[in-house]
Amino acid sequence: MNLQSELKLKLAHSNFQDIAQLMGYSKKAKIKAAIRIDSVLSDPQLNLYAGAFDFKFSNRQFLDKLCEVVEIDIKQFQTEIVDIHLADEKMKNRFQSYVFIDTGFKREGQPVWMLSMFEPRRYIQLEYEVQMLPAHKQITLVRSLVKQHYIDCDGTLKLWGDIQRYIFFYTEGCKLALSVDGVVLEDEPNVNIAKASLSINHTNLTKTLVSK
Repeated sequence: MNLQSELKLKLAHSNFQDIAQLMGYSKKAKIKAAIRIDSVLSDPQLNLYAGAFDFKFSNRQFLDKLCEVVEIDIKQFQTEIVDIHLADEKMKNRFQSYVFIDTGFKREGQPVWMLSMFEPRRYIQLEYEVQMLPAHKQITLVRSLVKQHYIDCDGTLKLWGDIQRYIFFYTEGCKLALSVDGVVLEDEPNVNIAKASLSINHTNLTKTLVSK
């Protein structure tokens, strides 16, 4: 049984606010702490990398104290915690593979601000779960993904033109060209990606504008 399962078993019939009080939280703070306990029980990483925090415990200290209150010897689960840390490092250091949608675009007087607004549409961003897969498994998924993408957008990328092919960047310095039907065309294709961006005082506004 792993640590999360052990915690769920110990807390199965507990009021999380009562547990939070036993951890030293005040009546005012125990509601937020109870939500934090629930996150520990639902997050595969035991909430060790959550952005939320309080001024009483760090994420690791919170986990330690919770285990102490419910009488779990956390030292017995150190290997599991180390594995969580290693998995997080691997996730953070992964190559963020992506797909470039190649339309052979050549600028013909379009304003830069307009191109910068639509720049993100030239890329298919992959979920990190996909990025963590071995390259050959990523390629299999991407072949299906680009084929569906071509169908969904009716073969045309707004402003940029008709889609000619897809370029899949799957690891540092490595890429594949895929047809609109998801067929691998060639390894290490020549591709020149000129990015349009809008900046003020050296600050790139493209992502900010697109997210609004």
